[in-house]
Amino acid sequence: MKKISILLMVAIVVSAFLVPAPAKAQWNLPPICSGVMLQNTTASAATTVNFDFYKQGNNSGVPAATYAVPGGIAAGSAQPFYIPDILPSSVPDGIYSVVVTSDQQLNSLVNEDTCRGLTGQTYVGASHAGVSDTKAATSVYLAFVMARAFQAAQPPISPDWSSQIAVQNADTTDADILVEFYASGNSTPVYSYPFTGVKPGESIYMDLSTSTYSAMAGFYGAAKISSTNGKKLAAVTNYGPANGTQFLSYNGEVSTSTKLYATQLTKEYYGYTSGFTLYNPNGTATNITLTFKDATGSTVGSAYTDSLAANSTKAYFLGNATIGGQVNNLPNGFNGGVIIEVTGSTNGILGIFNFDNRDNTSNYYHHSGAANMVRDEDKASTLYIPQLLRAYANFYAGFQIVNTSATAATLTMTFTNRDNTVTVINDTLAAGAIKGFSTQQSWANGLGSFLGGLKIEATGGQIVAQANLNSPYFSGQDGLLMYNAYTP
Repeated sequence: MKKISILLMVAIVVSAFLVPAPAKAQWNLPPICSGVMLQNTTASAATTVNFDFYKQGNNSGVPAATYAVPGGIAAGSAQPFYIPDILPSSVPDGIYSVVVTSDQQLNSLVNEDTCRGLTGQTYVGASHAGVSDTKAATSVYLAFVMARAFQAAQPPISPDWSSQIAVQNADTTDADILVEFYASGNSTPVYSYPFTGVKPGESIYMDLSTSTYSAMAGFYGAAKISSTNGKKLAAVTNYGPANGTQFLSYNGEVSTSTKLYATQLTKEYYGYTSGFTLYNPNGTATNITLTFKDATGSTVGSAYTDSLAANSTKAYFLGNATIGGQVNNLPNGFNGGVIIEVTGSTNGILGIFNFDNRDNTSNYYHHSGAANMVRDEDKASTLYIPQLLRAYANFYAGFQIVNTSATAATLTMTFTNRDNTVTVINDTLAAGAIKGFSTQQSWANGLGSFLGGLKIEATGGQIVAQANLNSPYFSGQDGLLMYNAYTP
């Protein structure tokens, strides 16, 4: 059996009455429900697909509920599962971690958003990837963590931002876990929290907005999560302001790289301006170069350089006057990405990127999303995107592809709707180009109403990619969910 560890770290509403999720009093989100998209990337049907749900706080090692997918998942197909629909009413609302097992390799995506059927509630949503069993590790890094804090360079509507961290034991025996927090500019941890005896499949949950972590008020930086007894872990974090109007999510990283790609960055592009945060988890400072590219493969703006302090994070916002101390020459209307390379050392780094829709320099609309930067080691000639939408439940989707090669690439994009209808669309991508595709554009008209997955094959080059789900109809609300494409 092939195992995927999936973290569902928000309220799952399965009864007729809404029950608030625990440890949420300081973070005023609307009731949140989760959905999972599973994509079978193999040529064989997945005849056995099982969900095991572990309720956070039980720590018994025994699933609170199980669900077997009737009929499995067809070869090449991507299928959605809305958690309130697949759990029995006897299962209490709460925060769960999940382990999915299958006889075929699956990709997984977790969507967390305002529960369906509610009226008078703000819409918010976020996405993060499930973690393959082979991707779990004894150390996991989070590049961007806050506890009732915000960065002055990015003024949000609410200045009180916090992270909610879930760490899952992805091993077969009990895990002892240590979570260390590194403040921006500090090379040693300023806070440490141990957790012992976490059962397989179970998770710990740290809501940094609550009084449990009052000592951390004002913290901004990174987190290193380790198993002190050598067990494999997976992690994810959500973050947002105290008023619950924005909701972003990204996965913990287990590996660094000397070359990273932020697959989509913008500056005043239809009101969107991006930021990104880099984390140097090494004991020495690290020099970097930053090269911004567009859809033609051309370099945009200046040649930017900077240095990251040891064991520290650094944030960049494309709306600022400078980037790494140099004048920001990116033009308004920029839509592309950035390539970040370490110079003069072998220190690996990691990072996340995000973008927000804003109306001026001091106020933000609530279309915001975040995703991990992609390591150069994860480029491939074939990528998978588990979930795209077009004209489905008021949602559309976009995806951004980076040609990491010095030659042009031909793209074969195979869209498989959830009824297994297949549509193939071809395109080209210039050398070094970072190009965006939106299902609101005319090329996607043949997809009709679409909810399914995508396989991207590049001939003549290797690529990395990111996808987003967005609703243009949730004006002033947070209808943007982002995640990275999968390698085979």
